[in-house]
Amino acid sequence: MTDLEQLRWQIDQTDKEIAELLKERFDFTAMIAAVKDRDGIPTLNSQREDVVLTKVTENLRDPQVGKAITEIFKKIMDESKKQQNQLLNRVGEAK
Repeated sequence: MTDLEQLRWQIDQTDKEIAELLKERFDFTAMIAAVKDRDGIPTLNSQREDVVLTKVTENLRDPQVGKAITEIFKKIMDESKKQQNQLLNRVGEAK
């Protein structure tokens, strides 16, 4: 295996791990949607999003990496909110 092939294989493995972790995160998002529905809490919580963005970037030394990770997590949170809204709409229709 060439150096390039080895590095690409490592990226592929990392991508698989990221996908599994994202799936786990979305499972938690579904549980959070149920709690929010039960407790009458809105989907959007800007303060929580700010805390998440701070936590995922606070130990990064490279500002470019931090900026990229911030953008990625903004998208992850957007998709999480979308999933929560879809779940809450289904729950609302079933009531």
